[in-house]
Amino acid sequence: MAGKGTKFAHGMTFVEVLMATVVVSVAATGVLSYEYHGARQRRIARAYSTSTQVGYFLLEDWKGNGGSIFYARAVGGTPNPVKLEMGFNHIKTSYTVDGQIECVYENTVDGIPMRITLSRPVGYMRLIPLTVTVRWHSKISDVPVEDTDPSVVLTTNARIDQAGG
Repeated sequence: MAGKGTKFAHGMTFVEVLMATVVVSVAATGVLSYEYHGARQRRIARAYSTSTQVGYFLLEDWKGNGGSIFYARAVGGTPNPVKLEMGFNHIKTSYTVDGQIECVYENTVDGIPMRITLSRPVGYMRLIPLTVTVRWHSKISDVPVEDTDPSVVLTTNARIDQAGG
């Protein structure tokens, strides 16, 4: 009786080894992808949080100065973001057709390059709407910030007689 005493080896066949390798590779790729996306989302959340804090700080400081147009423009001896000595650099000032002044600053906070725009209507009014827009590059890198990048917009009103309060 041939074959009666034959035993099969209890090891893994080549096909089983290949299948196990494929399963482990797919699982490892999934874990790495999850880690990458998790780290990316953490950076984005940090950018949102930091930009909100920077915008709120500037808005409150500007409001404390009565919403002065000179604060936004970084004029000489008046209080302005540059005088805070926190790394703000005045880039440009422009006037829009609807009577707004927009003053642009740049700063890097926690390794995140940001472009901050302070805007308010030109002219005298008792209650002044103030707007601070903070933008950062979507890839959170050192490339210049563009108008299409993510932003946080904060708005409040200041009374002209609120200065110094």
